[in-house]
Amino acid sequence: MNTTCPNCNSSNISCSTTARKTGASIGALGGAIYGYRLGSFFGPIGMFTGTFAGLIGGAITGCQAGHAVGKGIDEHILSDYQCNNCEQRFSI
Repeated sequence: MNTTCPNCNSSNISCSTTARKTGASIGALGGAIYGYRLGSFFGPIGMFTGTFAGLIGGAITGCQAGHAVGKGIDEHILSDYQCNNCEQRFSI
């Protein structure tokens, strides 16, 4: 989809990233909590390693999933755009 600014007709447009940032943050936190809980089931010997690996892996996976969901929300639901030439904000 080719979007142009209604003020200056420029095609140098950027989309809002509010939902992407929020989704990535929530996903990272949720993934870290889930990974921590999953890693703590490995018992006393593997608890530290499992918890650490689960925490990091869960945070990374959750962040990627949250970013993907947020991208869809930004582009299809919020539709908040900004012209990079004249700084005009608009919706489609």
